[in-house]
Amino acid sequence: MKKLEKYLPLLVLIAFLPILILRDFSISNELRYLSIADEALRNGNIFTFTNNGLPYADKPPLYLWIVMLGKLIFGTHYMWFIGLFSLVPALIIMRIMRNWIVADCTLPEKEWRLTSQLMLITCGMFLGLNIFVRMDTLMCLFILLALRTFYRMYQGRGNFNRQSLLFGLWVFLAVFTKGPVGILMPLLCPLVFLLFKREGRTFFHYWNLRVWAVLLILCGLWFLMVYIEGGTDYLNNLLFHQTRDRAINAFHHKKPFYYYLIQIWHCLAPYSLLLVGVWLAAMIKHRFTSDTEHFWSITVLTTFVMLSAVSGKLAVYLAPIIPFLVFLVVSLLRKFQRNPWIQASLALPAVFYVAALPALFYLANYTELSYAGQLFFYIAAAILSVGGIWALCVLYKKTNHKQQGVRKAVNVLGFSLLAAVFAGGWSIPAVNPYIGYRDVCQKAVEISILKDLDQYHSLYLRRAENMDTFLGEDIIQISTDDKTETPEIISERVQKLSGTVLIVLQKKFERRASNELKQYLQQKERYTVGPYTVVVL
Repeated sequence: MKKLEKYLPLLVLIAFLPILILRDFSISNELRYLSIADEALRNGNIFTFTNNGLPYADKPPLYLWIVMLGKLIFGTHYMWFIGLFSLVPALIIMRIMRNWIVADCTLPEKEWRLTSQLMLITCGMFLGLNIFVRMDTLMCLFILLALRTFYRMYQGRGNFNRQSLLFGLWVFLAVFTKGPVGILMPLLCPLVFLLFKREGRTFFHYWNLRVWAVLLILCGLWFLMVYIEGGTDYLNNLLFHQTRDRAINAFHHKKPFYYYLIQIWHCLAPYSLLLVGVWLAAMIKHRFTSDTEHFWSITVLTTFVMLSAVSGKLAVYLAPIIPFLVFLVVSLLRKFQRNPWIQASLALPAVFYVAALPALFYLANYTELSYAGQLFFYIAAAILSVGGIWALCVLYKKTNHKQQGVRKAVNVLGFSLLAAVFAGGWSIPAVNPYIGYRDVCQKAVEISILKDLDQYHSLYLRRAENMDTFLGEDIIQISTDDKTETPEIISERVQKLSGTVLIVLQKKFERRASNELKQYLQQKERYTVGPYTVVVL
C-alpha cells in the first residue's frame, strides 16, 4: 500500500494520458482561450487581450501566457501541454494536503493516506478539471499554498518574515490566475478562523506590512502595464466591470443564492453523501478536536457562504473548497463508529457504478447518443460496473473493523474510475467532432484548398468566431439570433453566397431552416463531420 501511495501521481498521470493526447479542445472555453492567445501573439500584446477584436478582460494573464507559451514553443496548440497545467497542479494539491493531514491530524489507519488522495483526485469536480482545461486548478493550488502558509505562520513554524513574503506571493499568483476569489479566500478564511479562536486582534499580525507590500508592488506593476498597453478603459474593465459588477449584479452566470446547495452534490460525486454527511454530523456532534480540523471546516463554510452571496455563480467556483472538505472528512472518520448510514453513503454510488454498462448500452442504441457506442467506452463502463459490485462486497464484508470497509470501498471506486478514464480515453477521437471544431475545420480547409474557395461561413454554430484557430482566418457568421432574421431572410442570404465553404450545425438547421433553404443545400456538394455538415457553395 505504501508503494502504491508513492506512485499514485504517476498512475493518475497515466490514467489521463489518452485524453490529454487525443481529445479536441472544447467549444465553450478552451477554443476561445486558444483564439485569444493567437490574437495576442499576432498583436504583440502581453497584458491586455482581445477576442476577435473585442476587449477581453474577463481573466488575468497568467493562464493565457501558458497557452501563448505553448504556441511559441511548438508552433501550434497541443492539448497535452496545456492540460498538464491543470493536471500537475491537481497532483501537487493532492500531495500538499496529504502532508498536511499526516503532520497535523490522526488518521484512522495509515492506509488512509492513499485513500484520501485518491478520493480528492476522483471527486467529480477535480476529475472534470483534469479532463477539461481551465485555470481553476492552478488557482486552487495558489490559494491552498496561501492558506497553508498562513497556518504555518499561525503555528509558529518556519521563518515568519519569509513566510509573510511567500503568503503575499501566493495570494498575488492566485489573483493573477483567476481574479478576486484569489484574495478573498486567503483574506476571509483566516479572519473567520482567528475570530473563532478569539484572536481577531492578531489578524494584521499575519496580514502584515510585508504581505501587503508584496501584493501592492506586484499588483501595481501589473496594473501599470495594463494601463500602458490598454489604456484607462481596459483597466477600468479589469478592475471594476469584471469584479464589482460580476459580484453585485452579474452580467454573466447570474444564479440564485441557493445555487451551490444544488451543485455541490455532483461536484463531490461519487462521495457526496459521505463527505457532506460526515461533515454535518461532526459539526452537530462537536467532533472537531484540533485547530487544523476547525480551520479546514471554517475554510469550507466561509468560502461556501461567500460564493453564495456573490451574484455570478458557476459550479467550478466551488473547486477551492474540495481539498479541504475531503481531507477534513478523512480526519473525522475515526471519530465515528461503523454504522449503516456511512455504508449507505457509498453503497448508493456503487449501485450507480453497477448500472454504468447497461446505461451505456441503452444510450448508444436507443437515443441520439449513438456515437457513445465505442468499444473502449464499453470497456470503461464494464470496469465501472465490476468496480461497483466489488465496492459493495468489500463495504459490507463482516470482518471489517471500524471504517476499514469504507476505506476499501473508496479505493475500489476511485481506482475503478481512474481505470475507466484510461480505457475510455482511447475512444475519444471518435467523439471529438461532438466536443470541438478541429475535425470539421480540417475538413473545411481541405475542401477550400481542393475547390480553390476563399471564404468560410457558419450557420447555427455556437462561438464560431473562435474557429479561426483551426481555419487560419476569420469565419463569417450568418446571423440567426435577431428576431428580424426570419428563416426566409436567412435562406436568401445563404443563396447569394458563392465561392465559400458553409459549415452548418445539422440539428439546428433541420429544426429552424426554411424548406426552401433545405432544398437548396440538398443540391450542393455536402460532407458530414459528426453533427456538422460542410457544404460547398
